[in-house]
Amino acid sequence: MKAIKLLRTFSSVGLLGYGIFAVWLFLILGLLSIVVHQSGCSPAPPFHGTAFVVALDTNRIGAASDKSQLLVRTEETLRKRLRNVGTRPLMERNAEGQLLIKLPQLKTNELASVRRLISKPGLLEFRVVHPESDRLIREGRTALDHEVLKLKRTHGGQTSDTPYLVKKKPELGLTGTYLARSGVESDPITNQPRILLRFDSKGADLFAQITRDNIDRYLAIVLDGELLSAPVIRQAIPSGAAVIDGDFTLREAYELANVLESPLEVPYRLVEEGTF
Repeated sequence: MKAIKLLRTFSSVGLLGYGIFAVWLFLILGLLSIVVHQSGCSPAPPFHGTAFVVALDTNRIGAASDKSQLLVRTEETLRKRLRNVGTRPLMERNAEGQLLIKLPQLKTNELASVRRLISKPGLLEFRVVHPESDRLIREGRTALDHEVLKLKRTHGGQTSDTPYLVKKKPELGLTGTYLARSGVESDPITNQPRILLRFDSKGADLFAQITRDNIDRYLAIVLDGELLSAPVIRQAIPSGAAVIDGDFTLREAYELANVLESPLEVPYRLVEEGTF
């Protein structure tokens, strides 16, 4: 009887030990899979494809800035953008302290899309247009702390450039860093794709104040120094939501929404592209 009891006890302990070991093994493998997934690393680097080299813009970065940390932030943001379109790049630092991005062979349209995603820092700004913009531009004049930006539109195959006298800095500091999310929908009237923006709570408060204080004025929506849209503010908007209308294709709209969800205000530039 004692032998049977000892055998049963040993079996129970053995099963318990194996169970604990299995749980630990499952947790470790799960953790490793998460790390690999989040890092975006492939099991092996691609043998053939396209390589991009990204460098920080040292002319626009203060001498006291931690360039190593800025490069890490650049890598994280670009990895997220590319992962959102189903691409898993291999990223590494080169000897010059630049970011090397290697991608497998892609179709021409896919490569063009990736190139645009990499080349756009994604600095979104909401600026107010000068109340006498039309007159000042017509007279060839400007105003302090303002600059002329042109809004490009295409109608019937014809491209037009409409100039606006726009503040150089975002109103109340409202930029894309206050965005909670972005998406794409079709305009109910034109059926053209447009981009939906949703601010976080702080951004919603700023946007509400800006729209409340500037009714009947134009609000310039600027991305990386390019004027995307300049709607007239008709009323205060307390909902924290905004829309960007433009001559976007569906692909361009989704690319832009992707960039806006992963803004990177660290100044950088695409310095090289090649195949391997």
